[in-house]
Amino acid sequence: MKPLSDSHSEQTPGIARPVLAGVFFISASALAYQIALTRLFSIIMWHHHAYLVVSVALLGFGASGAVAAVRFNRNQSASELTRSLSQSALAFAAALPASYFLGSRLHIEAMQLLGDWKNFCTFLALLGLLAVPFFFAGYVIAVCFQAYSRQAGKLYGFDMLGAALGAAAAPLLLNAAGVNGAAMASAFLAAIAAVCLSAEKGTGKWAAAVLTIVYLAAFLGFNSGRLFWEIPMDLSKQRLTIAYQEDPRLNKVYSLEIPFSGGRHLVYKRSVPDMRRRDILHSAIAQLDIWPEHRMHMLGGGEFGVVDYQEVPMRMVTQDGIGPTFLYKDAGDLKKFPSLDDSQISSAYLALKTQGKTRPNVLVIGVGGGIDVMTALFHDAASVTAVEINPAMIRMVTKKYASYIGHLFSDPRVKLINEDGRSFLDRSQGEYDVIQLTGVDTLTALSTGAYTLSENYLYTVEAVENMLDRLSENGMVCYSRPIFSLFGPPRETLRLTVTARTALERSGVQAPWRHVAVLQANNWASTMIKKSPFTPEECAALAEFGRREGFAGMVFAPYLKKGEEQLPLDAFARSRQLFHQALMSDGVELNRLLKESAFNLHPPTDDKPFFFNYYKISNVASWWGHGARGEMKTKFLPDFPAGHMILTAAVIQVSLLAALFILLPVWIWNRRGAPLKAKARTFVYFAALGLGFMFIEICLMQKLILFLGRPTYAVTVVLAGMLFFAGLGAWLSERFPPWTRKSLLTAGAGVLILCCFNAFFLDALTGLLTGLPLPLRMAAAWALIGPTGAVLGLFFPLGIRAAAEKSPAVIAWAWAVNGFFTVLGSVLAIMAAMSFGFSRVLLLAGLIYLIGAAFGLALNREAKSADG
Repeated sequence: MKPLSDSHSEQTPGIARPVLAGVFFISASALAYQIALTRLFSIIMWHHHAYLVVSVALLGFGASGAVAAVRFNRNQSASELTRSLSQSALAFAAALPASYFLGSRLHIEAMQLLGDWKNFCTFLALLGLLAVPFFFAGYVIAVCFQAYSRQAGKLYGFDMLGAALGAAAAPLLLNAAGVNGAAMASAFLAAIAAVCLSAEKGTGKWAAAVLTIVYLAAFLGFNSGRLFWEIPMDLSKQRLTIAYQEDPRLNKVYSLEIPFSGGRHLVYKRSVPDMRRRDILHSAIAQLDIWPEHRMHMLGGGEFGVVDYQEVPMRMVTQDGIGPTFLYKDAGDLKKFPSLDDSQISSAYLALKTQGKTRPNVLVIGVGGGIDVMTALFHDAASVTAVEINPAMIRMVTKKYASYIGHLFSDPRVKLINEDGRSFLDRSQGEYDVIQLTGVDTLTALSTGAYTLSENYLYTVEAVENMLDRLSENGMVCYSRPIFSLFGPPRETLRLTVTARTALERSGVQAPWRHVAVLQANNWASTMIKKSPFTPEECAALAEFGRREGFAGMVFAPYLKKGEEQLPLDAFARSRQLFHQALMSDGVELNRLLKESAFNLHPPTDDKPFFFNYYKISNVASWWGHGARGEMKTKFLPDFPAGHMILTAAVIQVSLLAALFILLPVWIWNRRGAPLKAKARTFVYFAALGLGFMFIEICLMQKLILFLGRPTYAVTVVLAGMLFFAGLGAWLSERFPPWTRKSLLTAGAGVLILCCFNAFFLDALTGLLTGLPLPLRMAAAWALIGPTGAVLGLFFPLGIRAAAEKSPAVIAWAWAVNGFFTVLGSVLAIMAAMSFGFSRVLLLAGLIYLIGAAFGLALNREAKSADG
């Protein structure tokens, strides 16, 4: 039996330029909108919920493929095709901003999804709203692949190039106009696509043109500040109250409200009585909310003692609604802040003074509102190099609120750098007496085990090794982080000490415990890692500092004598035993601690940089199904593995919906008496492409973060580069016959070789190039990922052309399968990396592509035997 002929493709002329342009702009709009949604839901919910929301929204692509497959009509005329594309593109342009504005107004208690049916149903409504524009965008592309399957390479090339544009533009739009402006820019691109795909004359063309003008005006309004769309924050209603920074240049301000997940801000209710925001600063990293001035005792990245207790005027600054830092009024006048030497984060400076070191050179990673810089200058630092990853934070302290903080960063001793801290360390040639990191965690992790893209690399074994290399002979690294021994077993600080021990051992230190000291204030602790061994005088000074300030005391110090420590709580005593076991035991005893601990205490590495992934599978299993109880209805407490549960829920939801939309067309086809041969092989081939592509893309993003200096650079360069080169590869695919032994084996072997290269040699190669200027590093990154992207781009159009020769109806279904597994791969890649590391996930991706190629060969042999 011969495969079905592509008669529809024979009737349809070559792809018109407006169709290619329409596909290009639809892909650009959809991807830019996807990135904007991750930012929106990082603000109104929690960062890890963005995985769930965006993943399910992207299932609209898969659903559209299933619908297009069922509705396929091989006798469709060219005019009917044009009308179908025009209507779908116009629906996409109209649905995108509508779903964005309506969806963001739904009030959801993010931490109560499992225990409140009303809340759960609202969340489902949100997912449905978000899926609508993706459905129409996917339907346009799926129908185009059906109609122009013989030119799938060119069509897929424009699809990928458009997506590359969207990936490159999204971070720029987020920095310039915020999430609302980025969404409107995506709608503008969607309207351009509708203009391209609309008939030359008619209502559709005029409607698309009007939408284009309206969306452009809205984008310009958001970008100029004339349009505001802010997050309300009324605590009594679990909402935030609208407030905007008054600007005399503006004649009128239009505001819309976005409900906020209420549990996130009740944490600060006692601290800040007036919870009305006064200003918002945008960036692709995080949105900064600046709150009203109020008087409070000193706060920030640690705790202050009882000596020189003072209340000062300050403004709280939150990042995506969490992770507070503080702007202190007149911070540049240090005489107004005598309590700075009573801060827990002063511990490293006090230890240095016992050596007679009075003018240290300091590196601060994670600037926030400037408390670490204030502390360093208070201790008469000779120089302070301050590294901050969020450009909005830089604008806040150097421009918008520079006067409020007394021009703190105008001090000639301070040098402010906008870069990822770890990337700066890798390129820095400086020598420092103190390297201070206070509560640096990019806000997405906190205590939930959620996944972060950047600051995890500050807590790896390699990071500690790098910091030790940048220290002077008696210098020290000082991490200030929560210890949580008052709530249960210590976790963050304990894992940090295990990481420090591993790094010191790898650096050749014979007795690493002599190089570590841990001072606990209350809920926070300073973990000091010294290049040379701590002296008895330093340990005694730290112990005396803790007693004088009313802190809990020394959790661990090499020369701390029995009876010198304070034991206010039994939990503190247990903590000391665990720290002794982590630092002073032999390898066998340490492994027993790692195995028996309730939390994951294994030291993270650059290949597996999940410092905040505290929870073992048993932790997640014990919490699953319980939901939030008691205080957890209003607080985001540390013993709730929300990140893991959300990732697991994402996999389950995507899998169930994928099964529905993938199997439904098969069932319908079989009922119509038109069974498709080799559906399973077609399924595996396109599933392997979606899964493998996302595995490779996410792993390359991670491996290039440190090389490029910022996570936004890595996302932009890798995502845009992979898609751009995949588009070029798709064009090259037209030179290959579909699903032949030579083409598939060549492409499959190429992917496996490139994955092995990236897994084993990419880190070393980028290490050699790390000293290059940023533009050259970006060009080098594109050169390194280019071959991989080009080879990956061969597979999809080859498969589409082969599927068209067997049966045109299967094309849209194959598109749906690929879309579902692309979404699933974005979640599974993270879960796999948590267990195995990114290098092994890259190797796994190569094997997945090889399996896909093998199924393509089997399908080709079956087709040939059927023809015979």
